Amino acid sequence: MVVKAFNDIFFNHLLSLARSAGAADRSYLPIAGDSAPAKAAVTELIESIGYGVVDAGPLADSWRQATGTPVWGTPYGPFSNEKGRPVGEDAIRAALATATR
Repeated sequence: MVVKAFNDIFFNHLLSLARSAGAADRSYLPIAGDSAPAKAAVTELIESIGYGVVDAGPLADSWRQATGTPVWGTPYGPFSNEKGRPVGEDAIRAALATATR
């Protein structure tokens, strides 16, 4: 079972943007996959390291979080800013929705 996750955030941002559950500035990461149990396991992992999750649908829709799409890297800030910036659930959903092929 495959779940697409972690591909849209720069590794330095991943380290610096982790926040506790309930934090006002908690960042979210999109995931996509076809297996509900696999997505639940990945969600648990992501939440355990300080992020919320946005379910981006089935694996067939994972192109919405591919390189060059609006959710890929951009919401978290430029790579040159190693601290990044927090990104909420609504911003991730909006970026996924505006992706085009």
